[in-house]
Amino acid sequence: MKKFFTIIVCGLLAIIALDQIAGRVLDKLYHNATTGYQGRLNRIVHDGEASVVIIGSSWAVHHYVPQVISHSTGLTAMNCGFEAQGITTNYAIVRMLTERHRPELIVCDLNPHYDVNANPGTESYARVRTLTSLTCRDSLLQARDPWEKLRMLSRIFPYNSSLLEFAMSSFSTGSPYDSPGQDNGYIPQHHTIKADAQAPRIHEAKTPSTIKLNLLADLMTRYKGRIIFFTSPSFRVRHEFDAACKQIEHIARQHGVPYFDMRNDTTVTGKPELWDDYDHLNDTGARLYSAHVAHIITRYLALKNEREL
Repeated sequence: MKKFFTIIVCGLLAIIALDQIAGRVLDKLYHNATTGYQGRLNRIVHDGEASVVIIGSSWAVHHYVPQVISHSTGLTAMNCGFEAQGITTNYAIVRMLTERHRPELIVCDLNPHYDVNANPGTESYARVRTLTSLTCRDSLLQARDPWEKLRMLSRIFPYNSSLLEFAMSSFSTGSPYDSPGQDNGYIPQHHTIKADAQAPRIHEAKTPSTIKLNLLADLMTRYKGRIIFFTSPSFRVRHEFDAACKQIEHIARQHGVPYFDMRNDTTVTGKPELWDDYDHLNDTGARLYSAHVAHIITRYLALKNEREL
């Protein structure tokens, strides 16, 4: 019996040792990645020095052209958006970026599907777990689920959900984040939709997520005076987002931060030649939209500077 327990204990110790060793190896590999999602993330949180940073989901990635914003504001700009990543991920990215660098302005594009409403699969913290050097990571995870403290004892666990994608991006060049057409993180699209294009069917939750609203409110409190919010347009106005946008407007007003609901931006809405698909502008449309956004940003910065004099 004593021999049996000795074998069990030795086996457990071996598993723990392997977990710690493998976790440290993965830490290093992720930290040094230069391609795919992780490569883009590393460039943002470790090297980004732009005065204006843009965050958000695919709307941010494809709608905000740093070159256009820089031309209007005279400030350097960087697009830090990620496809299909909502506020649970982007909150952590902003916190990690601002631990090292203080941008003059954070431009946050809010997509109600990912950033407000309680849609299944959009409150994932899988990406947050991999940000091992983020000071607030553990408290952020444990506030969502107290069991995270136990799970995070494993050095491998943070990478479970992203390891396959990471491995594939290391051996292929198919990631949109490695596109040679990028402009400081902006990824242009070049298709054109038909004039009679119909909105894709989505099952939109009718209630907001408390977790998302709390993170949104914290961003507004923490970066007040240095953050501005937008909601991008679609080809036609998506009225299923009406309640969520009103919720954002209410919270923004409470915290004294600017929010611009651009869903009715007639510069681009209803014009098929400006759209890659129903929800994403092509490069021509993105440049027109970015010019409109840049005008708002420039005016906001001018007023802000006047108040500080």
